[in-house]
Amino acid sequence: MWILWKESHSDQDWWGPGPDDPRWHVPTEEQPGPSADYWQNRLRKMEELAARLGIAPELRQEAIRNIFYPPTGTIHCSVLSAKGEMAGTTTTSGLAWKVPGRVGDSPIIGAGCYTDQEVGSAGATGSGEENIKVCGAKSIIENMRHGMNPQEAGMDVLRRIAHNYGNDMTRLHYIDMTYYILRKDGAYAGVSLWTGYSQGNPHKFAVHDGTRRLEQTVALFEGYSREWPPMPKGTAY
Repeated sequence: MWILWKESHSDQDWWGPGPDDPRWHVPTEEQPGPSADYWQNRLRKMEELAARLGIAPELRQEAIRNIFYPPTGTIHCSVLSAKGEMAGTTTTSGLAWKVPGRVGDSPIIGAGCYTDQEVGSAGATGSGEENIKVCGAKSIIENMRHGMNPQEAGMDVLRRIAHNYGNDMTRLHYIDMTYYILRKDGAYAGVSLWTGYSQGNPHKFAVHDGTRRLEQTVALFEGYSREWPPMPKGTAY
């Protein structure tokens, strides 16, 4: 399956130049004109390649689905104990199908995860490269140290990400970031660059303070980040 991914990825999926690269362009599927034929042709070629690689017929559709929609991602958890002790953890798995030399934000202390026993804990999921540029988790902690509440602290860092793109929505639509923030006194917030991934699928985060529940994040921009690759509805694979 990894070889199938390696042989078929291109600048029309997550593995091409990122939105901060001068070579980046609006994906073919987002430009005017029909795209269903493009996708059907691409899927057919992937199926042919899967067959040549020896992937069993009953596994080929699953392999292709996992390449277009990677099955793994990142999660974060911050905790405050009854003794007032804090801890935070962020998984380093991230997006499936690793590119040699690429390091995500999760293992970068201060980017994907940071905890300060005097202030609080913060972590992130989303576009790792963008988070590294702003040292997201550490910046949030420092914002709280200087008096911002958790929501203000997170929104400030999201604005820094947007500022790095000159607030260019064409590019920002292909980026997303969610911060999970817990202050030393138990105050918390979940903030995100966009409302969610798609209509009816807003960003949410879990809270457990004696009662467990899901809460929706506060978004910097109303709307939804773009699916990638943006396969047309009704495409069978």
